[in-house]
Amino acid sequence: KTIKIWGKDNEGKYQTTQMLEGHTNPVYTLQVLPEGRIVSGSYDKTIKIWGKDNEGKYQNTQTLEGHTNPVYTLQVLPEGPIVSGSGDNTIRIWDGEPIQP
Repeated sequence: KTIKIWGKDNEGKYQTTQMLEGHTNPVYTLQVLPEGRIVSGSYDKTIKIWGKDNEGKYQNTQTLEGHTNPVYTLQVLPEGPIVSGSGDNTIRIWDGEPIQP
């Protein structure tokens, strides 16, 4: 349900700097987009995109829905589309709108 963002403190030790909450079930997969946004896939059948606000904190900026079973894997293509694989036996390509297989 929660994604933890880690950063180093003044002593070089990693500590949680932010917790991203929004999924209603466990997060199974995560990717980072080239520009720094985070994409997460969950047992709740959704994909969430997290972008930084003006204060540098991540916020959920978009939720992608369409899978009918948990999202188990995500990849980002070089051109930018997100590819998701789900327990519903489908692979979807998301480029603004999902492209059906």
